[in-house]
Amino acid sequence: MQNAVIAQQLSEAIEDNSFFIEEAYNQEPRLVQHITNMMYRMNPEHEFTFTFTQEWPVATETHQLSYTLSFLTLNSNLTHGIGDIVINYRHQLSTKTSWAAISPRMSLILPTGDSEKGLGNGVFGVQAVIPASKRITDHFFCMRMRGEQFFLLGKEGLLRGRRWNGR
Repeated sequence: MQNAVIAQQLSEAIEDNSFFIEEAYNQEPRLVQHITNMMYRMNPEHEFTFTFTQEWPVATETHQLSYTLSFLTLNSNLTHGIGDIVINYRHQLSTKTSWAAISPRMSLILPTGDSEKGLGNGVFGVQAVIPASKRITDHFFCMRMRGEQFFLLGKEGLLRGRRWNGR
C-alpha cells in the first residue's frame, strides 16, 4: 500500500515539473516557484547561460506573472554580463481535469543585455507560447508547445521572428 502512495506522489510530481518543455500549469495560490536553468555549450567559445525565473500566482491560479533574468558568458569568458529581461503573463485556459491543460503565455522582452557584446537583442521583443499537457495513462504523459517570437527592428518598425515547436 505504501508503495502505491509513493508511486502516485512521484507520478504527480513528474507531471508538474517538466525539465524538457514548458509545462501548461500555473502556480497554486500563495505559492511562488523559483526556476533556475544552466546551459554550457562545449563549442570552441565555451558559452555558458544561467537563467533565473520567479513565478507568482495573481489572485487565483488562473492568472500568473513571472520574470526571467539571465547571465551569459561568451567567447571563453572574455564577454560576460546580464542578458535581456523577460516579463511573462500566463492564463490557465484549461486545467488537467479538462481534456488537456492549456496555459498560453505572452512575454515582453526588455533589451537590457548589451547587444554589441552579444548579450542581448538590443530591441524590444514579444513572445507568444501555447503549451499543452495531457496525462495519457498513470505512467505516460505528453506535452506539446508552439511558440512565436518577434523583435522590433530599428526605426522602420519592422519585425523579425522565430518560430519553434516543442515535444
